[in-house]
Amino acid sequence: MKVVIVGSGIAGLGAAWELGNRGVTDITILDRYPLATRASWAGGGILSPICPWDYPQTVQRLFLQSRRQYDAFFAQVQEESGIDPEYQRCGLRIRGTNLKKAEDWCRQHDVACQIEAENQICLPDFAQVRNPRLLKGLIKALRRRGVVLESGVTVQPPEPDAIVHGISDGARWWPADVVIAATGAWTARWLGEASRPTPVKGQMVLFASQAKASAPIDIDMAQDIYLVTRRDGHILAGSTLEPNTWDQLPDAEAIAQLTARARKLNPTLNQVPVVAAWAGLRPYQPNGIPLIGPHPNMPGLHFHCGHYRNGFNLNPASAQQLVDGILDKTPADNPCD
Repeated sequence: MKVVIVGSGIAGLGAAWELGNRGVTDITILDRYPLATRASWAGGGILSPICPWDYPQTVQRLFLQSRRQYDAFFAQVQEESGIDPEYQRCGLRIRGTNLKKAEDWCRQHDVACQIEAENQICLPDFAQVRNPRLLKGLIKALRRRGVVLESGVTVQPPEPDAIVHGISDGARWWPADVVIAATGAWTARWLGEASRPTPVKGQMVLFASQAKASAPIDIDMAQDIYLVTRRDGHILAGSTLEPNTWDQLPDAEAIAQLTARARKLNPTLNQVPVVAAWAGLRPYQPNGIPLIGPHPNMPGLHFHCGHYRNGFNLNPASAQQLVDGILDKTPADNPCD
C-alpha cells in the first residue's frame, strides 16, 4: 500500500507511525511549511483535555484509550530516535471546575484524584510531554523507517467527488492508494465546507528557567490560564483563544495580558522574566469531535484532523482508529457524514 499524508503535525506524524507499526512501509509526508512547525509545535504538551469530563464521549474515549498507551508509545519513539520527549507523569491541578462531576468521572474511569480545596482537584498521574522534542523524535524515527518527508510543498485538494489516486502540487504528482489530509486548520478547503475546521489562534509565553519547587504538581490550570513547568525549570503559560484569524504571530497586547494572568495564578513569576512568546492556529471543530475517517464521497481520501487542543493527548488512539478504517479493521462511524 502506498500512502501520502498531507501535514506534518502530530496528526500526520502519528498516522505515519501507526501505519508503520501495522506493516505499511511506502509512506510520504508532505507539508507546505517547515516540518512540524505549526500548531503541534506551538502547544503546551499537556496530555489531557482541559476538564476531560466536559468533552463529548468520543473525545473522552480516545483520551482514555490513549492514556493507557502513553508509556509504551513515548518509550518506543525515544528508543527508535534517541531523542527524549521528556514525557513525565507530573500531575495536574484544575481550579474552578465542577468537583462533583469531576469526582464522578474519575471514579467511573478509575482515574486517581484528590480534592485539594473547595474548588480544586488534583489528578496526580496525569502527564506532559515536551511536544517539540516529541515531534523531532517522530521525524527522526520515521526517516529511519524509510518514510519520505518533504516540506515546502503546497498540494492541491482533489477535485470534488473524485476517486483519489494521488495528490499534486501543480508540478509534481505523488501516486497513492490512500491520501490522508492531516491539514489542521486548513482542512476546510479539502471538505468544501468553510464551517469546519476553523482556526483558533493561541498565544503562549515562556518564563525563564528557575529552580523547581518540591511540590509534585507541574501543571496548574485555572479557567483562563494554565502553567506547565518543564523539566528544565522553564514555565510555559497559555493560552489565548482567538477565533477566525489566520494571523500566526504573537502580539504585544495579548502577550501582556497572558503574562499578567500567569503572574496572578503564580505570584512567584513576578520576579521571573519572559524569554519567548509565540502563536499557533488550532483546528476547531464546532461539535468538538475530530475528523477521523474517509471522505463520504471521495474514495481514497481520509481525514485525520480537527483535534483542536487535543492532538497530543488523543494520539495514539486517534491514529489507531484512522488506520483501522484504512485497513478495513472495524472502522469507526464516518465523522465526515
